[in-house]
Amino acid sequence: MASCRPTIGINMKIHDGLSNLTYFTTSFNGQKRLSITLEFLRATGFDGQFIIVDATSENQSLNYADYKFVTYKHRPKCSAVEGVAIAASMVETPYAAFIGDDDLPILSGVKKVLSFLESNQDFEAVSGRAGFIDFDKLFSFKRLNLFDRFRFAVMTFLSDRYDQSTNLEDHDPLTRMQALKQKYTVSQFFITRTEYLHHIYNDSFLTMSDVHASEYSFCFAHAALCRSKKLSHTYLLRGIGSHRPNADPQESRHRLENFDKLKVEIEDFFRKLKLSDACRNAAINATKEARHRAEQARVSTSKRKMSTVSYLYHQIKRFHFVLTGQTRERIRLALWGCG
Repeated sequence: MASCRPTIGINMKIHDGLSNLTYFTTSFNGQKRLSITLEFLRATGFDGQFIIVDATSENQSLNYADYKFVTYKHRPKCSAVEGVAIAASMVETPYAAFIGDDDLPILSGVKKVLSFLESNQDFEAVSGRAGFIDFDKLFSFKRLNLFDRFRFAVMTFLSDRYDQSTNLEDHDPLTRMQALKQKYTVSQFFITRTEYLHHIYNDSFLTMSDVHASEYSFCFAHAALCRSKKLSHTYLLRGIGSHRPNADPQESRHRLENFDKLKVEIEDFFRKLKLSDACRNAAINATKEARHRAEQARVSTSKRKMSTVSYLYHQIKRFHFVLTGQTRERIRLALWGCG
């Protein structure tokens, strides 16, 4: 396997003591991306678990044999929804989180999250701050000249903010779901007590036919079941690059094929959860509304330019994120690089 190694002498800080945590992912033709993530985790001393459910046609288990913390399951041609549900069912540690096959956890922030969960039993999930990293540059890092390496480091450090600071701390699940409706954030990336993840990723989730509806269903279920804390520490960098199909709204994964069928799937999913009638109905309606709005936005999408005021506000938020949520590991990562 072609692995990536530190290339310019920057030593990564060791963060062990994470044996109570599992990351799980589903992947399709993502071995090259995952090799970067896994090598980065190994370089930072990760001693937790990492589960991969791989939909790639050919078995890739030999490519991961060198990583003792990896559990690999080959499920050729399974959907992304099936893959993530299968991976979640395999988790045995007390805490877990979904991760993309192109994402990099920042372990100093992850340790802060886990420490909070250990000390605060009245919270079921915790998140930190999340930014972005350009995976295309990581693939070619060894071939970049010094100026391009420096530019990559700066762009990583100044990356946009992926997440929103949505307040999901209220004890009342209905209040949390209302907050999520007003300011949506993807809680699949939160670190959560595994017992709740096993409850949410049930058989009805596994058979859901629409990848976007599965995300909305998870997030509203998570808000209903899990009181969640937001910390100021950067704990995740989400990968961006040419491998992502999200730019074109006409991609098949974005289209809503059969809303009537999907409504039934959503209702079946929430009936499996231990929610009050009011909470279940609110979650079902919120999920349907979110998926319907997403489809309307996709259909009406045009190449609109952002207004000057909106652009300025966006840059202010971005600058605030850079100043308040950074870690030394993020800077090291920006300088580290993988070839």
